Amino acid sequence: MSTQALAQKLNKELGKIKEEMNGIKEYLFSPLKDLEGEYVNSFVKKILTRASQRGSFRRFNNKESFLKHVRFGK
Repeated sequence: MSTQALAQKLNKELGKIKEEMNGIKEYLFSPLKDLEGEYVNSFVKKILTRASQRGSFRRFNNKESFLKHVRFGK
């Protein structure tokens, strides 16, 4: 096989490998995308500000009280 033919064959195989890798990446990282789309930055800032201004809703003295709250509701 000539050098030019070998180079063309390798380029074709490399192209196939790149396509397969792109497919694998798309499959692996697609669940990380939010189905609802991206949130508006102003909305995110507003919600984070409100969340940081509030105190905790309930305090737990020990792990038993926390587990009791989680298991049996509020």
